[in-house]
Amino acid sequence: MGRLPEAKGALQRALALRPGYAEAYDRLGNLEQDAGDYAAAKAAYEAAVQADPRRIHPQVNLAQLLANEGRIDEAESRFQEALRLQSLPKARVAAAVLLPPVYSSQEDLIRRRKRLVANIDLLHRDRVTVDPRTEIVPNLFYLAYQGFNDRDVMKRFSALYSPRETREPRHASKRSGKIRLGMVSKFFCNHTIGNLNLGLAAKLSRDDFELTVVSAATSDDLTARRFRAHADRFVPLPQHLPSARRTIEELDLDV
Repeated sequence: MGRLPEAKGALQRALALRPGYAEAYDRLGNLEQDAGDYAAAKAAYEAAVQADPRRIHPQVNLAQLLANEGRIDEAESRFQEALRLQSLPKARVAAAVLLPPVYSSQEDLIRRRKRLVANIDLLHRDRVTVDPRTEIVPNLFYLAYQGFNDRDVMKRFSALYSPRETREPRHASKRSGKIRLGMVSKFFCNHTIGNLNLGLAAKLSRDDFELTVVSAATSDDLTARRFRAHADRFVPLPQHLPSARRTIEELDLDV
């Protein structure tokens, strides 16, 4: 619900009642990371690992945190520790596609790119797949920073994501009138994405479009309030992925 201080207080009370509660430490780490306090998040994940070294999720979360900080080699080591506990497909993919935002040299860039391609091939050989309908999946955001043609790599990478259930997508019903346009993001707040797109929401022709802003942002800052004010319809998006998919589908948007 975005009520992070209350959530943090509840987790701290849980830990006071049961010291060494690994799951509470892990969730506290997620909360601290969402709040942007990486040092506190790391401390919480490490406490979860110490409390129960057999739990894979704190190990994976700690690895991802290190990756987000650009500490790719440390992240890879943590991922391997986690995968020794359990070979989760999502963790395998995340470990295989680690890339830094900045490289130490052109040679470092080429080496990591070749390794990425080889890792993706290995995942295909081992028949690793992840269902993007049920969980948030790893991405290759930093690949574009290398400056090469990424089409073939991205095509091969995206083939790892196979939904377990397949059905025809629901298409918006045809009717005359304005085009029903939806804008969807977690970052319709004081964030680069929010600041870049606020003008689009404000200035889009209302003679041609009916604008629905679908927001998963947990912040209620000035930019977030402006998005609400500019939308013809504003829809908060559930954090639960299948629920979020249903919410968007039921809006019956054209675009």
